[in-house]
Amino acid sequence: MAKAFDGVRVVDLSNRLSGAWAARLFGDFGADVVLAEPPHGHALRGEPPFLDGEPGVERSLLHGYANWNKRSIVVHGVDEVRALAAGADVLVTTAAPPWPDTVDAAVDAVPRDAIHLSITAHGLEGPLARVAGNNLTACARVGWSAINRLVDEPPLQLPVHQAGYIAGVAGHVGAVAALLRRLRTGAGERVDVSEVEALALTNVPWAILGIFIGGDRLAHGPGGGRRRGDPSPLWDTANGPINFGFGDWARWSDAMEFLGLDELAHDPLYEPVLGRNTRDPWPVRRALARAAAPRDKWELFHGLSRLRCLAGVVQDASELARSEQLHARGFVVESPLNGKRVRASGATAQLSETPWRLERPAPALDEHGEELRSGIVPRAAASRSAQGGAVGPPLARISHH
Repeated sequence: MAKAFDGVRVVDLSNRLSGAWAARLFGDFGADVVLAEPPHGHALRGEPPFLDGEPGVERSLLHGYANWNKRSIVVHGVDEVRALAAGADVLVTTAAPPWPDTVDAAVDAVPRDAIHLSITAHGLEGPLARVAGNNLTACARVGWSAINRLVDEPPLQLPVHQAGYIAGVAGHVGAVAALLRRLRTGAGERVDVSEVEALALTNVPWAILGIFIGGDRLAHGPGGGRRRGDPSPLWDTANGPINFGFGDWARWSDAMEFLGLDELAHDPLYEPVLGRNTRDPWPVRRALARAAAPRDKWELFHGLSRLRCLAGVVQDASELARSEQLHARGFVVESPLNGKRVRASGATAQLSETPWRLERPAPALDEHGEELRSGIVPRAAASRSAQGGAVGPPLARISHH
């Protein structure tokens, strides 16, 4: 059965996670994704963690995850890059201006009705277009580091690679929108994604203004900011931490009685949901700490869930891999990597008629080079472009000056 992107050729010229992830999402839904690598391999091949802790171009778990459902070819010079790009429906790049020769050649050769997806630290335009960036600098720029902190302690970045994954999703969505427009107009276009801007989309005013002010003071009442050792947002149970979303508990009295906190069950300060978040949270936080300490986290989770009260168990990697919910949905998959099988997260979405499958594990370096070199034939639109018959203007150039 045909998949959503069957017949779509994506040429992945990325050198960072955001582009690789966007390209992989196309591959997950049927596109033919060609990973065009330099002789030393894609940058993710050098990123830890490595299989058994031993570095190697075929041993990076990040490469194994972000580059599956792709074919690999090592490109030698601009002529091979140009030949690949001439057959692309979507070209993915992550180089900031000024572009290297390979990206320059690819953009020159891409058909007029193709989509050029560019994902860079700050976007292709603006005063920071040429400035390097990574997850740490993105978290700092958009405010996540300012709020991800404890009182009197340094700010922290989000877990590593979050900016790359989020920007990759944003880029994929933008490129899909451009492909849909192409169906109606026959014209290609450039999709310009900034990793900083993509990450900023997740840091809405609610997170800044509704929870923190200046990173130190909790806006909800006079409780003050959190310090190391304070209960919340996680509470320790007998077998690991749990989160209580008590600010939204509609069945407050039932929840308090389940937790053995009868003294709070009918407290007029906290029983009404409306206004609860304006009250001093510390009496509740401390009471929840006492209630949680001797109890099992899963017993608390299931008990509160039956009351429709938000709670979240903090799971480690081994618990996540054993999750009944994830296994029931086929989310945990195994993929071969350098002779071993590794488990990883699977489908980004469940499609009813075209179920997700891991069609190809992450390729070895130049694994498909021979077949790709012998079969590089520009698609029909590229031929029309060469004859001056393509619909739509050529993609705009990015100034190198």
